[in-house]
Amino acid sequence: MSSSTKKHSPSEWLRIQSRRAIAAWQRDRLPGLQGGLGDLIIHEALLADEDTGLVYSEYLKEDALDFILSVPKWIYSEKDTLRIEHSRDERVWTTLYEEVKDFYNNPVPDPYPIKLDKNHDQMRLEGTHYFRTWIMNDFGESSTSDSLVLIFDTVPPYKHLPPTPFAPVSAVTDASLAADGDKVTLQLPGHSDWKEGDTAYVYWMNRIPEKFEDLDEYVAEVVTTGKGQPVVIDASIVRAVGDGGVFILYVLVDRAGNVSLLSIYQSVAVALGTLPTVFEDPIVPLAKAEDGYLIDQLDAEAGVEVWVKADVALKSTDLVVVTWQGAELPAETVGSAPGEYIRIRVPDDVLLKEYGSGPGNVATKVSYTLLRGTHPMGGADTDIVVNFETLYPGGPDPEWPLPIHPDATKPVVTGQGSGLRDELDGKDTGLDASLEFKLFSFAQKDDKLFFYWGGEEAGTYTVKETDTPGDSITVDDVPWDTILNVGNHPAVPVYYEVWRSGVPNPVRSVVTEVKVDAIVIKAPDATFDHLNSGAVTCASIQATKDHPDGAAVEVLIPDLSEYLKYGEFSKIRVHWWVYRGRTPVDPEEIIEKVTIEEEVDLDEDHPVTGFTYRIPYATNVLPTYEGSDNPEYTRSRANFEYTILTDEEIPSGVTKVLLAFVPPSGVCDLSR
Repeated sequence: MSSSTKKHSPSEWLRIQSRRAIAAWQRDRLPGLQGGLGDLIIHEALLADEDTGLVYSEYLKEDALDFILSVPKWIYSEKDTLRIEHSRDERVWTTLYEEVKDFYNNPVPDPYPIKLDKNHDQMRLEGTHYFRTWIMNDFGESSTSDSLVLIFDTVPPYKHLPPTPFAPVSAVTDASLAADGDKVTLQLPGHSDWKEGDTAYVYWMNRIPEKFEDLDEYVAEVVTTGKGQPVVIDASIVRAVGDGGVFILYVLVDRAGNVSLLSIYQSVAVALGTLPTVFEDPIVPLAKAEDGYLIDQLDAEAGVEVWVKADVALKSTDLVVVTWQGAELPAETVGSAPGEYIRIRVPDDVLLKEYGSGPGNVATKVSYTLLRGTHPMGGADTDIVVNFETLYPGGPDPEWPLPIHPDATKPVVTGQGSGLRDELDGKDTGLDASLEFKLFSFAQKDDKLFFYWGGEEAGTYTVKETDTPGDSITVDDVPWDTILNVGNHPAVPVYYEVWRSGVPNPVRSVVTEVKVDAIVIKAPDATFDHLNSGAVTCASIQATKDHPDGAAVEVLIPDLSEYLKYGEFSKIRVHWWVYRGRTPVDPEEIIEKVTIEEEVDLDEDHPVTGFTYRIPYATNVLPTYEGSDNPEYTRSRANFEYTILTDEEIPSGVTKVLLAFVPPSGVCDLSR
């Protein structure tokens, strides 16, 4: 008798083992089975309310979060068809999910989680939803579970409109806080679509948030009643945020986690601390009593300011709002300019607009209001006069408040030595310049012209009855002293102003730029100290022997401060050199070994206001005498000069002195 044993592949063997395990599980489970399938399971993390089945809205709206229902164990067969079905009324059911499970080859966990597609139309509906499991085995026998009841709510309070703002709140001050028991009481409005569990989160901020990410930490959490109700903000919160136009707003969050839009904000004026009680009149410094408190065009060109006295009770964060006639200027922070006064510039366009068409003097009121946050603490006003009337009939001038008008053509400058046009060079040194201009079209007899050279008055001319517009008129005496005082410059501005009696605002000509290179700028010569009959003698050397650095020839560098107007400098270059012999010979011989040429830093020891420069006796003076008894060579001729090191160097002249320090004995004894 023979026998054979069938061999199974590894995969077949695993399937056999799986079937045996399932058969054993079914035998164990069958005695305790109840009718139908187990209900679908939803994890408690998805539920805002387990009793009602209210689902957190974020699991329905956010793509990053999955909506998962889990199927409990069922009696598996070879091929099970699994469906998740959905209904709104438990009568009509639609399939949301379907798959065929081959449990023997691909076992499923218990319970079996299924991620539902939230893009199904049924999943987008608000209200009550019913979910059940439908399973059919490989013999066509099907079973269904009881319904899992869930509530979907994805609509926020107030739907998609911003909630109603808080009721208006009076200004909050130390006094109002004390009167309300050290707190502020707000009134939260009711809302018609209220649902139980709606919660308001209240914000007290010193800025307007544009989006949720801009919100500060909420200061109160209130379960709402649907009707108006008080909300208390403790004084400590008010003080922590401080003064300002504070903004109060809130958001509503329902039990499903739906968040409303930010409410419409309500502004609250907060002004804490001591409030000023005395408000002095504003000052317009350019409107002086001696000119009738007048502001004219030249004042506008200089820059009109309003000054407000800084009261001791003011905080640096308080604001000043100035009103010029009918124009309110932007608020200025008190701490922006520490001092006795807060200074506010009035823009040129405001000055001109508020003057209107004039003509003549226009009474103008200037006032201010002090604010702490948005709370007006008080203010004061004053009256001045404004006159922007101009002698040009088509005014105001195009470049107002500059009185420049194109019809007043620019003057032409001529050097009387060089003959150059709008340029002065070395040939013009020491000479007055001439100036020519064409008489403007609106000229009248007795109009007075003032000519300016680099901002300094340089001559006048009065229009004669015989003068005709368009005439060329020459002024020959632009003073050399004025030219010298203004100095060399590649573009000295030259212009004239026209004044007319009874009209406070002049007209200025177009500017001519004159190249001036006629002035030789020279630093003052240095001088030698301790001279004896005009020479450096042994006595001169002996007078310096007690200096810590030893004996020296001392040179006095003068005060150079005034030369800073030609450009900043921090160094000078000095030059000391000596010619051999008492008198010049041809060729002259320089004693090279004693020459000094170096730069000296201007510092605490060498101030720009003047200092002593020392030429060491042992190394740079004594070697000039080489022991010769020839009378021509017992003495020598020393020279000293310095140069100010600006962008363009400014040299001094050369200071000369005779070195005659060799006495009859031949030796200058420094021990005496």
